[in-house]
Amino acid sequence: MKPRKCQPSACTSRRRVTASAVWAVVAVATITPSWALSTSPALATTDIDINTPPDWAPVPMAIAPQANVHNFQLRHVFHHGTYRDPQLHLRYDRLADRSPAAIEEHLAVARLTGQPAVLAADEWTLDAVTAPDISDRDTIINMAIIASNAYAIKPDEGDWREVGQGFNHSRSFGWDGDGLRGHVFVDEANTTIVVSLKGTSPAVFDGEGTTTRDKINDNLFFSCCCAQGGQYFWRQVCDCAAEGTYTCDERCVERALRAENRYYRASIDLYTNITELYPDANVWVVGHSLGGSVSSLLGMTFGLPVIAYEAPGDDLAAKRLGLPRPPTDDTGRAYRGHYTGSVHIGHTADPVFMGTCNGATATCTLGGYAMESQCHSGLQCVYDTVGDWGWRVGIGYHKIHNVIDSVLRRYPTVPQCVPDDECVDCFNWKFFRGNDSYTTTSSTTATSSSTSSFTHTRTSTCETPGWFGCLDESTTSTATLPDEVLSLVCQELGRGDNNSHHHNNSRDFATLFRCALSARALADPALRTLYQYHEQSPSFLQSDEVDVAVMKAAEAAETYRRWTVLWRSIILSCLDGGLTYKPYCRYLRMLDFRNLSAMLEDFKFTGATLSAFFQGPLMKQFHFPRQEFKRRTVDTVATINAVGDAVTLRTAQIEEIAGHLSPGFLPRWIARVRQLQALVLWKGDALANGAGSAIAVHCEHFRSLTVREWLGQDADATFATFLAELRPDTLAYFEMISYNNIGRASLTALGRQHARSLQVLVLGNMSKEAVLSLDQLQHCTELHTLVLEDNLGSVQLEEDEEAVANSVFDSVVSWLSSCSKLRDLTIKRFHDGPALLSQILPSPQLRLTKLSLEGYAIGGNSSQTSQLFHSSLSEQKTLESIWLKGSGDDTVPDDLQILVDGLCNLPRLRELVLKDVSDEFEAEHMIALALRLPLLEEFWTSGGEVSGDLLTALAQLRHLKSVTLYAQTQFSCDEIIDFLDQLDPVAQRGFTFSLMAADPDDGNLSEQEQELIRDFIAATLNGRFDRAFPILNPANR
Repeated sequence: MKPRKCQPSACTSRRRVTASAVWAVVAVATITPSWALSTSPALATTDIDINTPPDWAPVPMAIAPQANVHNFQLRHVFHHGTYRDPQLHLRYDRLADRSPAAIEEHLAVARLTGQPAVLAADEWTLDAVTAPDISDRDTIINMAIIASNAYAIKPDEGDWREVGQGFNHSRSFGWDGDGLRGHVFVDEANTTIVVSLKGTSPAVFDGEGTTTRDKINDNLFFSCCCAQGGQYFWRQVCDCAAEGTYTCDERCVERALRAENRYYRASIDLYTNITELYPDANVWVVGHSLGGSVSSLLGMTFGLPVIAYEAPGDDLAAKRLGLPRPPTDDTGRAYRGHYTGSVHIGHTADPVFMGTCNGATATCTLGGYAMESQCHSGLQCVYDTVGDWGWRVGIGYHKIHNVIDSVLRRYPTVPQCVPDDECVDCFNWKFFRGNDSYTTTSSTTATSSSTSSFTHTRTSTCETPGWFGCLDESTTSTATLPDEVLSLVCQELGRGDNNSHHHNNSRDFATLFRCALSARALADPALRTLYQYHEQSPSFLQSDEVDVAVMKAAEAAETYRRWTVLWRSIILSCLDGGLTYKPYCRYLRMLDFRNLSAMLEDFKFTGATLSAFFQGPLMKQFHFPRQEFKRRTVDTVATINAVGDAVTLRTAQIEEIAGHLSPGFLPRWIARVRQLQALVLWKGDALANGAGSAIAVHCEHFRSLTVREWLGQDADATFATFLAELRPDTLAYFEMISYNNIGRASLTALGRQHARSLQVLVLGNMSKEAVLSLDQLQHCTELHTLVLEDNLGSVQLEEDEEAVANSVFDSVVSWLSSCSKLRDLTIKRFHDGPALLSQILPSPQLRLTKLSLEGYAIGGNSSQTSQLFHSSLSEQKTLESIWLKGSGDDTVPDDLQILVDGLCNLPRLRELVLKDVSDEFEAEHMIALALRLPLLEEFWTSGGEVSGDLLTALAQLRHLKSVTLYAQTQFSCDEIIDFLDQLDPVAQRGFTFSLMAADPDDGNLSEQEQELIRDFIAATLNGRFDRAFPILNPANR
């Protein structure tokens, strides 16, 4: 079984879809300069005893003498190369009669019955077959070069790479049309032939080269149901999906796959032609991507040695084609074994080979490819580039030339080749066998009767199908915009601003809704986009984003109406019977129960409101009544558990689950949502009972965990167990928000199990035990963001006996000083915060861009420590943001001046927030900061009396966007207007100016003056002016 690695998603599901994002799709050959090998490594061969057990590990024999070297030539195209005399004999299960006529009879039986022909055991033979030595590195590399040359039309053109010295050109196959392509290599004695088949060609839209036929064959071979029932970018290639979620007519798919103009049939014709030319030759087949899968299917049909590179899973197609199947008790794994002849070479960073290139924003999906299959026939030789070198999964690693140069040549040996025994394809689909017709369009008529039969109507006909498409002289078609264009338009409307912090991110939901109502052609892509981004809709505001309790009655009722309609639609789409136009739940990427919980628990959710929500089919399955005093309500926890069970059964795209979940349910849901990347949990106890193990087995992309609260005596042990259950070094983000009891066991597990992957670590409200255990994180040096918060602010690392005994203070200093990738550091309520930072900041390895310290004093007994900290600020010249909050009482002039000097030596500073620590600031301190920090964009400070001189200094800051002053400002209306008039209306558009503690005597602006300032800033800068009620002197009250 190939190792499955969990990797963060490089491309989030909310990224903009552009042409540049969709051009590089499945199985492209890179455009690199042509080159020739300085030497010609031979295809290594050796003799293997026929009685060798299946787990043999042959040792490559020495290079054969020159007298035994054969010259391989490329014929059709002929190509000359040097290889050793093939002598490797492997045992293959294959038919005794492999003639094309006999094979056609067996395939005809499969076409008629839908099952492989039942053959007696004596019709099979276990032969010793001459084959390439798959344990030899040079052989694997050279066969890969032959596979890569299938992408070149002619030798020495495009990406052609020389296997040997010289060539003779005759002809190739497939290059005159749109379809199966490649080359045939033959040795001089005509005893061994290598057939090389091309994979998928790249193109943004269909029609270029073989792209159209490649995509049709890809989506027939490697999707569960002809690219139906999945992502909306997938190009549908037949109409075999039936009513009901994830339901498919398997006979319909099989007939579409076996059509005469499909690549598998073309490969059989190719093999027949080759064997007529060379009846006594040994035939080997190689290919990359789609070409590799077709090679494997051809090899299993005729019992040929095959090496496939980075091919998608072909086991599903082998079953549907009804290939001859050797006798076995396990028919589900009949094509996965030692003796099929197929060998699949791949690595773990290739999403096509690993079967993961099918998410909502996967490159394959954006190109229209439905690459759902994962299981491979025969043997797999998997290079673990993710585990060995830390590669992230990406489509760029699929390209054959990258594989040759960066994987096959880089590894010194070939990995062990084993069957993929544990893989399962299309686990969430239900298949039935309908009648014998199928359609190649998107029109399906389903009729039900007592026998539940399905009728599929053909709506387009090709009289003369061929390898390369329909060969009819004329066809009739209606000119319409391609589905891909309509999908891109709707995707753009739903894209919004990824960098925005606003909830709706400027997504145009209103226009999408109108598109869905305007025309059938737009309804599908518009609704799919609405469903895909539904969690960003204003209708989906979460309970922590909107306080229904303080809303007016009409506004609260409208919010509940939206939530009711939204959740009813989601739940109904999970039920059988087609109760919604589109299966809403199938497109969900986020399953967030927070607003559902808030609605069910609200005291107003009763009576008619409750009945309206649960009416119809929801009443029986999801309504759990409960009586609270005299109020009839529902059991919120039981309802959410039932909804989660229903939704996770019908959706495959869930990337995040959030809400208050019960212990025990999460592991079952995780096993169904294989695209899961993140969990956001209100209570950590939901992770009990094997959630970590379920993630390790099923969720390759999981990387993020957020827990709001986790109390209880077993919290620490349970979390440590969860972390140990995950695959090592897969958790990249962990955030603990509120009160919790996690302690030493949890931090030890984080430090041991996920030190190399952890990039964001937020430890809020840490207990004393957790603070004293920070030394367990000393190996977590890959951090980019770190937040440490002491719950009570009472732990003193330099004085506590346990901390001193374990040298915790020194360990934390050493740890943070060595975090060369750390950019954002926040320390809250740490008694030793200033002391820690005064020793950490001078580290030459540390290059912070953001620093926040909260809960410290700068005067009194803390004066010396705070001065050391403030002086050390200047050591971090890379700082762009500083946020300081603490007590500014009992300060002396030196305390303030050292703070100002430390800040003034940070030339890149863009954000400066000083809360309370600057209470004793005078105007000269603020002016000094304004004059010395030219890149400042946000300035927030407190202080004493401040005159208009500060505005003159602030006007020189050409990047300034926000000023908040909690000082006793004495600005007149004219001074403020003059200041605003000096700002750049383009560069400083959106400027906000807030005066939160104006002097009641000299800075008290009248209502008319305040309105004038608001109008001026809005008109000239599209900005905002805020002013709090002035602080009055007691004498004036």
